[in-house]
Amino acid sequence: MIDRIGSAARVRTHDDDHSPEAQSPRRAPARADAFAGAAIAAHIDGGLAEFVRNAAAAQPSRKDDVLHIGMNRSAAKNEIAELAPHAQVTALAHGRDGVVTVAGATYDLKKDDGSEAFAAVLRARGLSSEQADAVMKVIGETGTTGKDEIAHLALLWTAGERGEAIPGRIVLSGHSSGDAIWDGGGDGEISFADVQKLARVMPRAAAQIEDIHISACSTGGQAALAENREAWVEAFPNLKTLWAYDGSAPHEGKSHLADWARATKGDADRLALTDKRATEHVGVWDRVSGYRDASEPLAVMRTKQNGADARFDGWMSGARRAAGSDDPALVADYRTYRSLSQRSDLPKAERDAFERKADQLLRLRYFEGAVRRELDRNHGADVAKGFQKLGLPAPRLASLSFRDALVAIDKFERECAARGDSYHADVAKAREILNDIRSLDAARIQVRWCRH
Repeated sequence: MIDRIGSAARVRTHDDDHSPEAQSPRRAPARADAFAGAAIAAHIDGGLAEFVRNAAAAQPSRKDDVLHIGMNRSAAKNEIAELAPHAQVTALAHGRDGVVTVAGATYDLKKDDGSEAFAAVLRARGLSSEQADAVMKVIGETGTTGKDEIAHLALLWTAGERGEAIPGRIVLSGHSSGDAIWDGGGDGEISFADVQKLARVMPRAAAQIEDIHISACSTGGQAALAENREAWVEAFPNLKTLWAYDGSAPHEGKSHLADWARATKGDADRLALTDKRATEHVGVWDRVSGYRDASEPLAVMRTKQNGADARFDGWMSGARRAAGSDDPALVADYRTYRSLSQRSDLPKAERDAFERKADQLLRLRYFEGAVRRELDRNHGADVAKGFQKLGLPAPRLASLSFRDALVAIDKFERECAARGDSYHADVAKAREILNDIRSLDAARIQVRWCRH
C-alpha cells in the first residue's frame, strides 16, 4: 500500500493553523544554531533512546514502513510498485523550485514571507519556535530546487518529533555522482548533507530510522561509504544498515529494492552480499560486518587508470569526441576515476584528484544533452555580450558540441590577447564563464544539468 505525503496528506496538528502560535509573528531565529547544537548532543543522550522506546510501545510500529524519496520522477512509480508488496510505502511529495503546497495553501520558500508562513505550519504541527527556526535554517541552506523536498520531509518528521511512529526505512533514489541525488528531468536536487542536517535538528524522528537504501550510482565505494557512513550514523544514531552502489545502479531498482525490503524487515541487523549482487556494483554496510563490495584489486584499477589517463587529455581538448553520453570508452574512464576516488587504500589528495577528473568527465558525457542548454539559458547572454564587445559573432552555446565550444573559446582568447588588458568588463565576465566551460568546472556546471 502507498501513502503520499504532500498537499493531500492528513497529518494530525495542534488545531491546525488556528493555534495561537500559528497566528502569532514568527520569532527571530537567534536560537536556531543553539538548537541545532543541542539536537546533535541529544543523539547520545539516554533520554532520547527512552523517548523512542516509549513512543514505539505506545502505538503500532512503523519500523518496517518505507519512505520513498524519489528525485527521479520517471522512475519513482515503478520503484514504489516494486516496494509495495513488501512494505507500506510513503511517497514523499514534490513541489517545484522551492514552492510547496500544504492543505491547499502554497508557500514559496525562496521568499521571506513564504518561509515565515511555512515556519508557522511547523509550529502548528508541534515544533517549538526554536526547533522550527532550526528546520527553516536547514531549508534555507538547501539549493533552490531541493527546498520543497526537504520541507516535505520536515512535515513528515514533525510526527516523529511529537512521539508518533514514522517510517523506519528510507529509500533515496535518483541520479547521483556520489553525494547528492537529482532528477533526470532537471526538477530537483538534494544533497545527502541536506537530509543529514535536517535529521540533526529533528532528532526524535531521526532516531526511528534503521535502514537506508541509496538507489543511485557511485554512492558506495570503500572510502566513500566509510566517510559517508560516519555522517549517516551521526545523523541517524539507530541506523543498522546501508545499501549503496560502487558504480552504476540499476534503473528503477530492478529487483534490488525488493531484495533490500525483505532483507531489512523486522529486527534484521545485517545485510548479506551475494555474488550476483556484488557483480552488480552493490556495496553494503551493517553494524555487525562493516562494509563489503566487489571492488577490484588496486593493481587492476591502476591498469585501468593508465588507460583513462592516456585518453583524458584527448577528451578535455576535444581531440576525442564522445559518441553520446553512453560512449563506452568515456563511461569506462568516468567509472574508473569515480571508483578510484572512493578507495580507502589511496591517500585523500590522490582521491581528490580522481574526483575532479570524474566530475569533468561526467559533465562531458552530458555536454551535448542538458549541459549546453543550461549553459545557454544561464550564461548565454553574458557570453554573447563579451563576444560582441570584441566585435565577434556570438555563438549559441545550446547548439555547440564541446569541441566546437573549445574552438569558439580559443578564438575569443586570441582576440583578448591581441588587446592586452584593455578590454571591457563584459569581456572579462564572458572570459571567466568560458574558462569554466573549457575546464568543465563543477562550480559553474551544476550536477543536476548532467542529463539528456
